[in-house]
Amino acid sequence: MATLHISLSDTLKDFVQTQVDLRGFSNASDYVRTLIREALEKQKLSEAERVIQKMEKLKAAYPELDSVENRRKLLDDMVRESADTTEEEEEQIMQTAIAEIKAYRQGN
Repeated sequence: MATLHISLSDTLKDFVQTQVDLRGFSNASDYVRTLIREALEKQKLSEAERVIQKMEKLKAAYPELDSVENRRKLLDDMVRESADTTEEEEEQIMQTAIAEIKAYRQGN
């Protein structure tokens, strides 16, 4: 286990010791580790919330993709359309899609 030394004002040191005593930690290190773990968990939840928000935006922008059946139909249509295209047309479609994704990401 790595060691990290930190400096605290007397007020912060007293606060940490009070928390250790009140919350039943064995020492200040246990308390600080718990705070760090809680912060990491909170960060993970924030990232998940951002993903959910993006999904909600996509659902709002493309309401026709609200069901598995509609998403499968779209995919089937894309496969059918691609069967009728040449490799050069497929490459152009891919480049257009990539450009649109990049533009979308830069705008959001």
